[in-house]
Amino acid sequence: FLLIKYWLYNKEIIDYFDKGHKNLNKIVFFGISSAISLIVHSIFLGISFDNDFYKLFRRIVMFIFIIFEITAQAYLIITLYSFKDKLVKYINVRFLKLKMILLK
Repeated sequence: FLLIKYWLYNKEIIDYFDKGHKNLNKIVFFGISSAISLIVHSIFLGISFDNDFYKLFRRIVMFIFIIFEITAQAYLIITLYSFKDKLVKYINVRFLKLKMILLK
């Protein structure tokens, strides 16, 4: 739930600075999809089957979470960096650069 709220708050921040940014829908889609895949993974984490398909399913869901989260973070950084001049009053640009370095 908190991860979904995080991405919705990021959407509001981007809307505030640049209404209708081209990457906004991608950020929200990948961000909320990563949160949902993490929820699915955590639901099935407590169940133990001795089945190879079940183990594969859990690994695939975790892989999808990682891919979607990295993609959403990359789009978020690209978007925030595109209007960094407007963000200077609110955030230090060094933190934005640090976030970009940590994503690599």
